[in-house]
Amino acid sequence: MIKRTIHLTITLFFIIPLFVFFPSISPSQDATDEIIDILRKSPKLDDADLIFKDFFKGKATTRVMVAIRKPARARSMQKNLRNMEVRKQLEQAARTAQKNVINTLDQKEVRISNPYNYIFGFAAEVTLQGLRDLIDNPDVMFIERDKIVYAHLAQGVSL
Repeated sequence: MIKRTIHLTITLFFIIPLFVFFPSISPSQDATDEIIDILRKSPKLDDADLIFKDFFKGKATTRVMVAIRKPARARSMQKNLRNMEVRKQLEQAARTAQKNVINTLDQKEVRISNPYNYIFGFAAEVTLQGLRDLIDNPDVMFIERDKIVYAHLAQGVSL
């Protein structure tokens, strides 16, 4: 019993403070920082510092908007949105493109919060690994932070 108490005391007072006062010793922190440094250099990220802000605060996830590649057929459809049939075709093309990307992702790493109707993309909450998976996907064009945008007049005066 005394040996166990001594062992616990040594652990609490000597080993744990090493990881608290010297976080660089912790292998998981180093690995996370290294992954973030690699991912921040991706040209697919729009304002990487803003995307990684939640991770730097210690959160496990962040919210992003993902733009995906448009099929060639869909590019010509967007010129005639007054036609209801064209709208239906465009919506179907967007859903198909979204499903092609979403089906390649791990649902534990990427939680889709809003698939868009006529836009080739979706909003999602992602972990660091989920963000990495999105960056590695060839159909993902760019990723940006999901944020609230307020309407302004052309001169920048709030409405």
